[in-house]
Amino acid sequence: MNEVLRLTRRFDAPRETVFEAWTSPEHLTSWWGPGEFKTTVAEVDLRAGGSYKLVIEARGAPRMELHGVFYEVDPPSRLVYTWKWVSGWPDPSDMLVTVEFIAHGAETELILTQTGFAGDGGSGPYDAGWNSGLDKLAAYLSKLRAGF
Repeated sequence: MNEVLRLTRRFDAPRETVFEAWTSPEHLTSWWGPGEFKTTVAEVDLRAGGSYKLVIEARGAPRMELHGVFYEVDPPSRLVYTWKWVSGWPDPSDMLVTVEFIAHGAETELILTQTGFAGDGGSGPYDAGWNSGLDKLAAYLSKLRAGF
């Protein structure tokens, strides 16, 4: 079975801002990760063939490290990249993530699609994690809009 996770979220921010928040290390360390997890390392080589590394940590939880390679980088409208847990999460899957940023005036519709689930639980943990992270992104974009 080739399970597909597809999430759609609308943000009150221009797509250039949402794209930058999704791809810039200084922004990623302010919002990325589910729940209480904080991003402690964000390295991004934002080009086709470039790689990224994200490390998230939370009190009482294992340090989790994620690596991937960008297949497609089309600012500010689309990203396609691989997703592989290196440590901290027992999922051996080699996954693919596509993120589309669609302008609607001053707002942005984000469509996230993830495939390649092979670990226990399928897409369930990712659905919960992404939704939590997208909530954090919405709050972060509100702070940016307000000028902190």
